[in-house]
Amino acid sequence: MTKLRLLIPAIFFALWAGAVVFRHFQLAGPRREAVLQQGTRLSLIQRTYPPVRGRLLDAGGTPLAWSERYFDLEWHEEIAPGQQTLTELSGFLGFRLEPEPAEADRKWILKRDLLPMELLKANQILSQHPSLVIRPRLERIRVNIEDLREKIGKTELRHGELVGVSGWEAEYDELLRGVPGKFEVLLDRRRQWIDSSWKLLQKAVPGRDVRVPYQLEETGM
Repeated sequence: MTKLRLLIPAIFFALWAGAVVFRHFQLAGPRREAVLQQGTRLSLIQRTYPPVRGRLLDAGGTPLAWSERYFDLEWHEEIAPGQQTLTELSGFLGFRLEPEPAEADRKWILKRDLLPMELLKANQILSQHPSLVIRPRLERIRVNIEDLREKIGKTELRHGELVGVSGWEAEYDELLRGVPGKFEVLLDRRRQWIDSSWKLLQKAVPGRDVRVPYQLEETGM
């Protein structure tokens, strides 16, 4: 299951990349130029994407805190999907959808923490439902030792990036955070990406692993 969990994100991004390439050829030639010119008049935006946060390790190199990526199925409209739409989607996907408001406007979470097979199934219908989005989410995992968890500290998500706010997470935050990447993309009238216009401006630099002055064996484990 662990190997499958690691493989699924790679498969998902490979499928996404394939869709981008396919869309690129669809929009090749005069039509592509017309679409890009139209998009330029609408909106050209630049955004950042977060780097992988480094791990906190004990003096012997044993991980004390690390990041894990999860995937949520979201509905990007002001109004939640109607019951008929939910029934149709649930029937195809094979799992129950229960919309809940997300933190940002124009977004509803239909299901959190997609399992590997659920992720693959959901990816099959994204092109048929432009309002459906699979959104990656980062969470910080700490070893389950109460006293040690306080020393490790906590992080919070700010603009899609994990930031240390207490303990070692805050003390070594500058080393752990890395440098965000940057890209630009055109938006159409529905504020959806024009995939063929996506351009990487700067690669993200992963954060560094940091060894703290602590030996895990001290806990008696």
